[in-house]
Amino acid sequence: MHRRSDTQRPRPRARVSTSTFLAAALAGLSLMPLASRPAAAAPKPRGDELAERRERAITKARAWLDDHVFALAESEGTPRKPFTVALYGLIELKSRGPTREARRRDGAAAKARRYLEHWLDVVEARAAKPAELPPRHGLASSRHLVQYTWPAALAMWFLAEADTSVARARAPRSSLRRLAQLLADAQDENGGFGHGRINPLPQGADDGLPFDVPLGYPSTLVSSTYVVLAALGHARERLGPAIDGVGQRAVDHLVASQLPEGLQPYDTSQRSAHRDPTGVPRAAGAAYALHAWGVPWTHRHQVRALQQVDDHVDMLSEGHGSSMLGLWFGALLARARGPRAWAAFRKAHLPALLDGQRDDGRLPCPCRGDTFGATDDDEPIPGMAASMPGVFRDGTDAYVTALGTLILLLDRDDGASAAPERPRGDVTPR
Repeated sequence: MHRRSDTQRPRPRARVSTSTFLAAALAGLSLMPLASRPAAAAPKPRGDELAERRERAITKARAWLDDHVFALAESEGTPRKPFTVALYGLIELKSRGPTREARRRDGAAAKARRYLEHWLDVVEARAAKPAELPPRHGLASSRHLVQYTWPAALAMWFLAEADTSVARARAPRSSLRRLAQLLADAQDENGGFGHGRINPLPQGADDGLPFDVPLGYPSTLVSSTYVVLAALGHARERLGPAIDGVGQRAVDHLVASQLPEGLQPYDTSQRSAHRDPTGVPRAAGAAYALHAWGVPWTHRHQVRALQQVDDHVDMLSEGHGSSMLGLWFGALLARARGPRAWAAFRKAHLPALLDGQRDDGRLPCPCRGDTFGATDDDEPIPGMAASMPGVFRDGTDAYVTALGTLILLLDRDDGASAAPERPRGDVTPR
């Protein structure tokens, strides 16, 4: 658990057949009860010491990312590189220092913009060809255009932020509109989002795959939906009413899928999965996405979700599919809510993030892995880390380090990276 080069602009085509990242979400969810418990009692350094450690960690992580993000292999079947490039672009926007440093960072952000605009050209062209689309949902394939909603959403988020903060990284408004259309075309009839469009074959037709397993993979995922909605919220002021219908349908989908206790299921078909601990990060993600769109904290969905997050803040690191993605959204939510919520998040999660940083600057996924269904991004399957091919290891390290850096930057910026409180009159409580 994501959407040019300077002169040559090579098409980002398949070099490595891959099958991981968000496809880890194929596992089922737990029905284990979620007990109310306090946050893990980890020793907490004094505030000034934690801030000093944070700054050292950010510096090391940024240096590692500078050296590795654009060197990642281009690979089909996973959105890892474009998603991570968009995260890297957000980091560059959020961590500009003095003038000379700012110029260098602006150049890096502009490089991310060029890469993502070229990626958009390629994906937009492929999405228009039915033969390029997978025959079923949830398929991880190097032959088809898969899992593109995630990087398209993050590319929109980054370009919308760059539009106002860094002139050199500013993209044509048409790029934002094209990304919005790409996502609108991928929206399911129920208002949610999955990995992207498919081209279903006629009943009984052979899809040419080497196996025939009826996976029953859902057409929409709560996690994909809240990522897209959050991106739409951050781009809303740039795109205006053109995206209102898409955003409101996504809001309605998340509100309707919420479980009575305030958690969010993996997808709408799993509404019987009550008290699933991995639903806490999903609740945080949905709550932040609704907030970014303009839904007030007093909306009944938000009230229920925030109660679950407050009661189980230590579970924000125990997400399914990608724990780091859930933790980042938990951090965005905490910062958007204010100092008290951020203090609770900070105490529960920053020490583990800082303690696990490697000497070369890579940050860890702080998932404890003691909850059924939780996915440790560093090792999605027990024993996988030692045998993970280099291309997967590099992509995982960059993805995890980028998300961890954004979380640490939230500790520095007093909420500037989170969506501001801006309820709108056109959002109807439901």
